[in-house]
Amino acid sequence: MSLLYNIKGLINNYMCGSSPPDLNLPSLNGKVALVTGGNTGIGFVTVENLANAGARVYIGARNEEKAAKAIEDIKKKAAEKSLPEPDIRFLKMDLTDLETVQNAAEEFKRNEKHLHILDNNAGIMAVDYSLTKDNYEIQWQTNYISHFVLTNLLLPTLLETALLPTSKPGDVRIVNLSSFSHAANAPGEGIIWDDDFQLKRIKHNTTQRYGMSKLANILHANYLHATYGPDSDYVKRHGGKGEIWTMAVHPGAIGTQLQDNINFKLPFGLKPSQLMGAIRWNIPVEFGAYTSTWCAASDKVTREDSGKYFVPYAERYPASENGQNKEMAERLWKKTWEILGRDKGWKEYTPSE
Repeated sequence: MSLLYNIKGLINNYMCGSSPPDLNLPSLNGKVALVTGGNTGIGFVTVENLANAGARVYIGARNEEKAAKAIEDIKKKAAEKSLPEPDIRFLKMDLTDLETVQNAAEEFKRNEKHLHILDNNAGIMAVDYSLTKDNYEIQWQTNYISHFVLTNLLLPTLLETALLPTSKPGDVRIVNLSSFSHAANAPGEGIIWDDDFQLKRIKHNTTQRYGMSKLANILHANYLHATYGPDSDYVKRHGGKGEIWTMAVHPGAIGTQLQDNINFKLPFGLKPSQLMGAIRWNIPVEFGAYTSTWCAASDKVTREDSGKYFVPYAERYPASENGQNKEMAERLWKKTWEILGRDKGWKEYTPSE
């Protein structure tokens, strides 16, 4: 990775400007969205943005009490602004437990026939090494594998929505939250292939494990775009219909709880997020949600934006060399299915003609 890329990346990460332009979202009446981790941080603001524009929004989260509080807060703020009451619902899932992800997808499909926006937002950062009950490294599963599984389980609904006679190009979108860490911190080879996603070789390097998961988010988005995007063979076989626009997003350095897992001590009991805010290296969380919300719902997004990586504020920017590697994206897709097939007996969803 070049020095120039690092310098530009740091500028995008920390020097986003004072504030983004207005979102000016179109009406999302009649649309359905799912945002993982929508009860806090960037996800909370994304849910608020989409719901206030008229979408019915599901919050995918593990704690129903916290989700209920988030829904109450959003509705209260909407009432204060004399906006219609938002339609927001809770969908229980714990990304460290794949069974709950499967259950959540099944519950969603029982309740909804259509899905227009899937925002794979939730994540953890810089946590101590551990394995989930599914026997994968915890950051890798939370940030990547669980969203990979959720997307696959909801793919039939996404594709059916995109094929509706009333659907237009861009009505159905997937947004994967990534990070500049995909370039700055992932292992040089990109993905560690040989240890069943337990990442033991880098177990003592939490930022490398995080960076690798964020690289995987980009590679996942790229593969989905190649398979179901505007110029895909799938769309050509369906007479130009059924396209899904998929984008990966670096939201910027945001003052959220993610930073507070960074393992170093600060004076006066300060948390990392508080320090970053004090020296003005963080952008506010409401600004941090701008780019992911824009990718998910703005009518300024074009078909050429599908498959791209975005940085604040809603600017296309090249991912790292590994992040643009088509062979690596395909290899990761196949490797993930190989491991999930072996461990869970799950198979890739393949749409019928």
